[in-house]
Amino acid sequence: MPSRRTVLGAGAVATVPLGAVSTVRSGPIQTLDPPDDSWPQHRYDAANTARTDLSIPSEPTTEWSRRAVGRSFPSLVVGNEAVFAGGAGITALDRSTGRRRWHEDAAGNKLALVDVGSDEPTLYVAHGVEPNEPDERSPALRAYDATDGTERWRHEIPTPAYGLVPTEAGVVLGCHGTLLAVGRNGRRHWTEEPPGSGAVHPMIHEGTLYAGLPGYVRRYRRRRHLALLFGSPPDVGWQGSDTSGAGPPTAACGSLVMGTEQAAFESTDPVVHAFDLASGERQWGAGPRTVTRRRMLTPVHFGNTGLTAIRVTDGDDDSETTFVAGIDLRDGGVEFRRPVNDWFRRVAAGTDCAVFGGRGGDLRAYWPDGRERWQTEVAAPITDLAVLDGRVIVAQANGDVTVLE
Repeated sequence: MPSRRTVLGAGAVATVPLGAVSTVRSGPIQTLDPPDDSWPQHRYDAANTARTDLSIPSEPTTEWSRRAVGRSFPSLVVGNEAVFAGGAGITALDRSTGRRRWHEDAAGNKLALVDVGSDEPTLYVAHGVEPNEPDERSPALRAYDATDGTERWRHEIPTPAYGLVPTEAGVVLGCHGTLLAVGRNGRRHWTEEPPGSGAVHPMIHEGTLYAGLPGYVRRYRRRRHLALLFGSPPDVGWQGSDTSGAGPPTAACGSLVMGTEQAAFESTDPVVHAFDLASGERQWGAGPRTVTRRRMLTPVHFGNTGLTAIRVTDGDDDSETTFVAGIDLRDGGVEFRRPVNDWFRRVAAGTDCAVFGGRGGDLRAYWPDGRERWQTEVAAPITDLAVLDGRVIVAQANGDVTVLE
């Protein structure tokens, strides 16, 4: 049985009722601010904003392009000196030249980079759902020395990961049907298996944990001190339902805003959802409501406007329509739609423009009012991208990493 005593100071002990300990809650979750001119995780930061305060190139040309990993569904993160690509393998490339710094054969396409600029930078790597690798059946989270690729520890996770968010204490992972937290030493802090089965995408906004799950979203309370003692997961603060899928949620205009990665056939649900951050009350739903298959990226926001990409597939003849759209994040109203001939699967934004990357290799930048700024192409489908000061860095399905400036 746990002790009911709490140490107050050196040599001083006081008795505290167990019930009181169970009601006291921990402080806000301490997240890590992205270092200057870096892209340390998918969608940039803990709140999944996918946006920096840096400028993008005005007329991009290729600075360098290198084969980083084998053909798979690679992703990338970027530090001050290196680009890290993960997929069928893990590779660190010199950011200036593209020269390979180190490589590991272990698979993993969910990445997060922490402690950039310190003596001990860490690269977290988790098995994702896209690479079709043999060891995907026993997925793991690994921590590497980002300088030389030395593996520090490995922690088995129950299912492949969809997203990971680093914190001061470690990393929060959203896996298939599971949400969990692992410490910086590789020890698990807690695990939750919410109802349903499918993609779980975490977000931390102003010290509070949220998650997009299959069919609903959740806000979690700060953990009780007793939960810290026993390794229990945080309690649910509120739950918003009736979403048709789960994408990475973000915070905008006082709401949790979430796009839908994969809406079901025979559904008239909206493809982007908004819930009040404090109460969980549904604010609005937006997007096509026809009897089709629909996908929408979680928007990046510029003030009240969210830029997103939508793909609509007709259920009768499998014909596709794709477009870039502007959404009023206060009420879900559609401000504009721009038809395009590629399905934009990734988005990253700078101070005044959003860049979309497509499965056909198309790369386009848009102003917040929907005007196209520029268009270019790379050799293979774009699987991930990052925006830095005057550069756009893309990962491609053929295993290449390309830097445009």
